[in-house]
Amino acid sequence: MTPTHTRLLWCKLQFSIVILVLCVNVAFAGQYEDACRHMAAGEYAEAYRIYHSLSLDGDTNAQFNLGMMALGSLVGNIRKESAVFWLKLAADSGHYHAQYVLSRLYDRGVGTPVNKQAANEYRGLAAEGKDPTALYDLGMAYILGAGLPQDEVKGVGYIKESANLGSPYSILQLALFYKNGVYVTKDISKYRKLIKSIEMFDIEGVNDEIRAIEREGN
Repeated sequence: MTPTHTRLLWCKLQFSIVILVLCVNVAFAGQYEDACRHMAAGEYAEAYRIYHSLSLDGDTNAQFNLGMMALGSLVGNIRKESAVFWLKLAADSGHYHAQYVLSRLYDRGVGTPVNKQAANEYRGLAAEGKDPTALYDLGMAYILGAGLPQDEVKGVGYIKESANLGSPYSILQLALFYKNGVYVTKDISKYRKLIKSIEMFDIEGVNDEIRAIEREGN
């Protein structure tokens, strides 16, 4: 794999913000649970109303969800600037999912002027919180020297940490590193093991790698 191919794989993630609503891994209680049920039923206006009320009381999960709903234009004509406002409130209170999404918005200038310094700062905070995608982004930024001093060893370390947390994109990236001997010592055995571990995911490129392994006779 050439550095160009590595950059292309990274860019596919950089330019696709997934609309995520955090209704899992949270101790549901009262209004928050009700809002999540409304979300699941597609009753976005009611979910937004409840999240908004909870957000005013300082609930960071509600602030994150409110920001993501605004970002996805799920309710009315809410501007992207509103998404940045709520995500920043959550991020500045230590919500690492919000920190990661906010880093993407600053990177791309969505709802806010482009600010690479702020993007890197929030990405770093999210990585400290062990957000797998933030770790992946931070690793690729170091490997490619994209807004950070180029440091391939540090970058691969972040990619490995993200892969260990189960990120399929990081596992794919690491597998391709081992396959091609780029940034790491070539190791086909590790490449095959990593690819096999993510064959159930619908990720572009994985099926091609599985077929290549099968042609080689495992």
